[in-house]
Amino acid sequence: MKQNFTLKFFILFCFTYFPTQFSSAQYIKVESSYTAEQLIKDIFVGSNCIEVIDGSIRIQGWSFDDGDKSYGYFDKGTSSFPLENGILLSSGKLKDAPGPNNGISSRTDNDWKGDQDLENALNVSNTTNATILEFDFISPESNKISFDYLFASEQYLRTTDAGNCGYTDGFAFLIKKTGSADAYKNLAVLPNTSTPVSVNTVYGNGGKCTPINPQYFGQFNPTNSPIGFNGQTKVLTATTAIIPGEKYHLKIVIADQGNGLYDSGVFLKAGSFVGTKSLGNDLLVGDGTALCKGSTHIIDATTTNAQNYKWHKDGVEILGETSSQLTVNDEGFYEVEITQISGC
Repeated sequence: MKQNFTLKFFILFCFTYFPTQFSSAQYIKVESSYTAEQLIKDIFVGSNCIEVIDGSIRIQGWSFDDGDKSYGYFDKGTSSFPLENGILLSSGKLKDAPGPNNGISSRTDNDWKGDQDLENALNVSNTTNATILEFDFISPESNKISFDYLFASEQYLRTTDAGNCGYTDGFAFLIKKTGSADAYKNLAVLPNTSTPVSVNTVYGNGGKCTPINPQYFGQFNPTNSPIGFNGQTKVLTATTAIIPGEKYHLKIVIADQGNGLYDSGVFLKAGSFVGTKSLGNDLLVGDGTALCKGSTHIIDATTTNAQNYKWHKDGVEILGETSSQLTVNDEGFYEVEITQISGC
């Protein structure tokens, strides 16, 4: 009998953000008035389970003459955009991001430089118009962190668009231990590969350029699209293993490559920067660890300073199971939500 268990827990988090009054529309809404601390602590992280180190927060981009920026907060409003809200980092102007998609955004300035760490990570050169978000963090209990994102670009050329397929704007989610001389690890890669996500590595059918990895491409956007970019990926997840209690530096950066034309943006889902902790390897048929019919297995989630446990099987709460251990005799995907005394 096949027994397939995935054992891990998700740390509970509380998400709060500063509400902004938006009128109803079919396009996303953006707001550039948030501080760096609000964007990172209250919107992107939104949890006391991950400690963001004071003094480490930095957002660097471009401020335009009209007061707009190359980064800020977004909300889907009444549109069909797949992310509810979060942070947008752009190689262009924040206010160009909402639909309609009726032109090509190409904001640039000779003094708006690129980023060397991005070039090193992607093995490219001549970047410009970089927007950077970075901070240090500690996750006391988790041995993994993850967050959700979507990449969009004017360089997803429709068949009627001018331009060619030789350029690719770049973005990366770079992480390493704080103060380490080691090279950054890029988390913005295709699932189970080391291939960076970009226009040149994710492209769909029906555009001007040759499709590649179309399973990760979302769509080419029509005129009435929620966003003003030509195309977008599906919602993807960046994840990596970490050491609990260690301090890490995360640098999220996007930039144009080759020239400042054809802007791009990366949307970071609000509240999605979370920690998880593995409770053991999957139990799989053929590896000697699978359960036999009629046998049981104990999943132990005992955690220091835990106050409550809530178990789930295949996404459904198992009513009455509130202890630190769960005895299972059926195949499935098991998770436990743990609330600590601190409220995490």
